[in-house]
Amino acid sequence: MSIIYTYSPLSPNQIRGLEVSRTDGALAISLLATDFDTAPAYITISYCWEGQTPVHAITCNGLGFRVTQNAAAVLSYMATAYPGQYLWIDAVCIDQGNAPEKDIQVQLM
Repeated sequence: MSIIYTYSPLSPNQIRGLEVSRTDGALAISLLATDFDTAPAYITISYCWEGQTPVHAITCNGLGFRVTQNAAAVLSYMATAYPGQYLWIDAVCIDQGNAPEKDIQVQLM
């Protein structure tokens, strides 16, 4: 995968949710921005991701994306145990390289 997914900006009242699936056995996610107040029901997954490097390659909205080993493990489990379930995983749904976004998103948590 040569084209890498980049996050689109969120408005202050939006969150990104995700759906996970398997495409030809590989993990694939779809990220979708939605208003916090009207977001569909979702499962929240939060974990101490600090100190981990995103090294596991998956597909996000059809483009290359990297997640930590822990995020890959939970995504793999959720794709099997809860197919089609809308998820919110802080390490994936928040642009970790965008400090202002992180500040707003943490307040919504």
